[in-house]
Amino acid sequence: MIKKIVIGTVVTLVALLIICLVPLKEVPYSVTVDYQDTETYYVNEPYEETETYTAAVPLDYKVVDSDEHIEGTTPVVSVTVQNTDSVSATFTIRFSIKFSGMTITKSSINI
Repeated sequence: MIKKIVIGTVVTLVALLIICLVPLKEVPYSVTVDYQDTETYYVNEPYEETETYTAAVPLDYKVVDSDEHIEGTTPVVSVTVQNTDSVSATFTIRFSIKFSGMTITKSSINI
């Protein structure tokens, strides 16, 4: 009887060792989980509109050359300016000329 108990114990220990030491095989399984994340994505779209921006800003300039003389009865004035600003731009020059008591501007002559 002791022999049967010893053999039963040995068989049980061997069975436990086999079960514990044998690596378990992973079995794939699927799980359904509610989707609660928010995804954020960015799309680059070409910018196709042209905006015109006009602003009056002081211009840094230098007078390079100027000349004034009379041709017959017509006063002739010329001025050459150089843009010394760090930004290129389109600019307008308006000047007023006083000659023999008359003021000459771009659009009118005031006496």
